[in-house]
Amino acid sequence: MTVPFVREEPRPPPPAVVERGWQVERAFVGIEIDFERSQLHGAVEYIVRPLRRDLKEVRLHSGQCKVITCQVNNFVSVSEVLSVKPKQKGVEELIKHDKIRLEDFNMQAQQLNEEAHGPNLCITIPFEIRSDLQKQFGGKNQPPPEEVEITIRVEYSTQAHASTGAIFPAQENDEQMPYMYADGRFGFAQDWLPCFDTMNSWDRCPYRIAITVEKEVMAICSGDLVDKQLTEEGKHMFFYDLVYPVQASEIGVVAGMFKVLADPRTPSTVTHFCLPGRAKELVYTGPDILDRARKFFYSFLGKPLPVGSFKQVFLGYGQGTKTPQCTFGGLGIFAADTLHSERSIDQHYVARRAICSVVASTYFGVCVRPRGPQNAWLVTGISEYLTALCLKDTLGNNWYKLHVVDITKSMCEKLGGTISLAEASQSDLANTSARHRAHLLVYMVEKRGGMDAMQRVLRDIVAEAITLQTRMGIPPPKSDEGYGLLDVASFLKRLRANSGTDVRPLVRDWANSHAVPRFQCGYKYDPRKHQVELVVKQDLSQGGVRRSGMVDGVHPFTGQLTIRIYEIEGVQHDHLVDIRDEVSFTTFAIRTVGPTPCKKWITHASALRCCRATCQLR
Repeated sequence: MTVPFVREEPRPPPPAVVERGWQVERAFVGIEIDFERSQLHGAVEYIVRPLRRDLKEVRLHSGQCKVITCQVNNFVSVSEVLSVKPKQKGVEELIKHDKIRLEDFNMQAQQLNEEAHGPNLCITIPFEIRSDLQKQFGGKNQPPPEEVEITIRVEYSTQAHASTGAIFPAQENDEQMPYMYADGRFGFAQDWLPCFDTMNSWDRCPYRIAITVEKEVMAICSGDLVDKQLTEEGKHMFFYDLVYPVQASEIGVVAGMFKVLADPRTPSTVTHFCLPGRAKELVYTGPDILDRARKFFYSFLGKPLPVGSFKQVFLGYGQGTKTPQCTFGGLGIFAADTLHSERSIDQHYVARRAICSVVASTYFGVCVRPRGPQNAWLVTGISEYLTALCLKDTLGNNWYKLHVVDITKSMCEKLGGTISLAEASQSDLANTSARHRAHLLVYMVEKRGGMDAMQRVLRDIVAEAITLQTRMGIPPPKSDEGYGLLDVASFLKRLRANSGTDVRPLVRDWANSHAVPRFQCGYKYDPRKHQVELVVKQDLSQGGVRRSGMVDGVHPFTGQLTIRIYEIEGVQHDHLVDIRDEVSFTTFAIRTVGPTPCKKWITHASALRCCRATCQLR
């Protein structure tokens, strides 16, 4: 069965793509799952459009895959597996510039935040194809012809019993059925599929995936199931199409002998899967929680789930299943611990949070994606923020406030932050601590700009992404916003237009910091000088050991505090204090003159009643 791809109109390629000399157009993947050897055998074809006359090579990420052969337009090509060392760079020098524009910081942070491992599979373009390219291209300054394409085919196999990429969990007894899943998160996709494992928007392309399994096994993949065939060997072949451009890290594959439950409310678009023995718990856990989460996000964001079909897959047997929670295009993977019966108490909250998180990531993470690595924290923070709001709708406002307090305390206890949000990659944001920090920053932005303004901005972003996604035949704007890409600068610009509040200084300070500051403040009223003396001291202790300065990743906070002084009869005045050192000392003059005391000196208790100071981070 042939299903045509949704092709977009040609658009000018970015300068980085022109410099490297080629652009990926679409991809075809065919894999066979071997449960006996616990590995994958497959081939992938990339249709590449050359952009330079002198194109000599194309590089891919192959990770731990064993490359068997490489072909370019049916010519056997010479391939080489390179050893690429990670580049160690930071943003310490960039952070020192307090007045740097947010747009300039994002651009420079993207240059500093290079990938830990570059493409390691170098495929040489054969001489015959290079000669044809010289003939097909016009002059040196002429644009490349649109009809010229190169097909790159790579046959490969994964490592047996691998710990990353294609994972085949071991069975503890004969009653447990085998299953597998492909950990396609950013940085792991290359371990099960030779691909372009980057976050660059120009490396996205439509995929068609064919999965071959045994007759009794079911293969589930992100995207839409378009066909199922029986091969001559008596195996089943499942065909999935991802018609919209995606990255390899947004593709998920699961296979096993699953029990299937069609959603009772929307059976044509939503399906739930679990392994044998957990069907009763699946009935109680899957449909009801997902239905309430979908209703909340529809009311808050104004749009239904931005996928054609949605599949929930629960993997593992019993407690202790080490299946990571992942979200792909229309596919959510959960550990079996999420399933529970109506008698369970603790697991109900765990399941509700997991399902709400997957639905939120479908909007911000799949439909709306970060424009480059330096913006990944924003999409992650919005996803965590929406997850908490969804839980607040069920558990109440008191739970929500307690949740914010708990994650704030957990951040204050982790003073030795090793990386800032501005330089955090997608792999770094898989850490719970980094996700909490991103959530807190988005929460503070919402408090400054207002809930109504935040909701309007998020609604507009999702609406634009979904609308332009369904109109892929129309040329997208040159800003590349039509691909659902979000960056910090455009988000804050939208928020300022809706709320009138500029939160760029707040975001710049908190996104650049390596840890959450913790202050000890003390003040004293001097009746002689009629002023307040304030001391702000940063607590840089960690693990009971006293440290000072920038040691072992513990960075003191540098920025401004807003000190609000309440004087006599409720009169208040705000003062800005620059915090540059571990201990800062400043004084404030009291402007309100109180009643003449009957004694020569007023008591210390009276002074405290007349003046009290509160400080907040700006």
